[in-house]
Amino acid sequence: MKKTTCGLAVVFLLVSGYAAQRGVLREGSSVTVRLSERLDSNKNKTDDQFQAILDSDLVSDGRALARAGSTAFGRLVEVQPSGRVSGRARMSLTLTAIQVDARVVPIETRTLTVEADPSKKKDAAVIGGSSALGAIIGAIAGGGKGAAIGAAVGAAAGTGTVLVMPGKEVEFEAEQKFSFTTARDVTFDQRSTRDVYPDRPGIPRRGEPGRVEDIARELNGRAQQLWEMVRSRRESLRRLPGDDGTVFYSAVGDFARLARTFEADARNSRRESLRESAGSLVSSAEKISGLVDRVKPRFRDDWRSVEDQVVRLSDSFNLDYRPSRELARSESGHGSFRWRGRVDGSDYIELRGDRVTIRHVQAGAITGATYDLPSPLPGRGVTVRLNRLAGRGKVELYQQPSAANDYTVIVYVQDEAGGNDLYEFELIW
Repeated sequence: MKKTTCGLAVVFLLVSGYAAQRGVLREGSSVTVRLSERLDSNKNKTDDQFQAILDSDLVSDGRALARAGSTAFGRLVEVQPSGRVSGRARMSLTLTAIQVDARVVPIETRTLTVEADPSKKKDAAVIGGSSALGAIIGAIAGGGKGAAIGAAVGAAAGTGTVLVMPGKEVEFEAEQKFSFTTARDVTFDQRSTRDVYPDRPGIPRRGEPGRVEDIARELNGRAQQLWEMVRSRRESLRRLPGDDGTVFYSAVGDFARLARTFEADARNSRRESLRESAGSLVSSAEKISGLVDRVKPRFRDDWRSVEDQVVRLSDSFNLDYRPSRELARSESGHGSFRWRGRVDGSDYIELRGDRVTIRHVQAGAITGATYDLPSPLPGRGVTVRLNRLAGRGKVELYQQPSAANDYTVIVYVQDEAGGNDLYEFELIW
């Protein structure tokens, strides 16, 4: 009896310790961000990605899950310039991910929809909900163009509410605040920086196994993003010849539901019991792979982002994933990025578009950094290859660009020997 009690105590301590490393942002929680760039219904397009900054800490049960200043990623679900729908411009936005240290955590929020009304002269009104809710953009056009930066758009908007702002187009300046509401629970890892940046860091590359729970979380995040995109194109899919569009729509919806269930089960079930549901996901993915090239070509790269995680899942369970054929990579958008600098510790070099960022982890900071970037990294799914050219320590491809990370590629460099050393690498896509 004593042995049993002791065993239960040990199990309890282990589970408690693991739970302490995790935090959950509950469905219905508010996430307030500030835009890092300007948005304009006359210039932006549907499915454009945007970047923002977390305006305040995300806190659950007294623990900070993500700190103010963390990078947030979003997507324009729909953009209509003026003159398209009843003469009014329209923009719908949602958040898709938050970067916490080196990890990009997928997040699903309710969509915020804003419509322009040239007849409005001052404060916004509300369509689809009661103005008594206070769901007003607030102090819009207070002497300037676009929404007032100090007011949080959507702060009290209910589901299905359409916010209205004066003017011909929907325009938001950088630093404009938005208040999004989570559509479901979001799980954050509460591990230390040392755990987040292990000796061999990385989201496993294509075909490389990893922790089932991590794979499930990443797969579900990408599956939900694809499903949201497909839903926004439902009418155009219906108009495709034959029934390919309708079948594709249903297949992606089924896959998204399976992925959501699998992520929940992965948090609460033994690995052995997950094999059957993993097999169902793989079979569902095989069906989509046979359809994706027969519908809109733009889904191809987005599906590849999901498919990379399917490959990881199948490898993890020793399953055989057989897509209908290897999807062709985009022929356009080839490019390269060459970086050089003296490294004296651990650092992450990030490339997004034409922006290069160095995130220092430990020991001495990088000095003498230079780079050559003839053309920006495309804002869509491409496969990046790393060529190591110089350096005595580690130079590793940490993250491939995808919709979940706003098409950002990351290289990890680490020099553990005394003093600094010259490092050089090249990325090719």
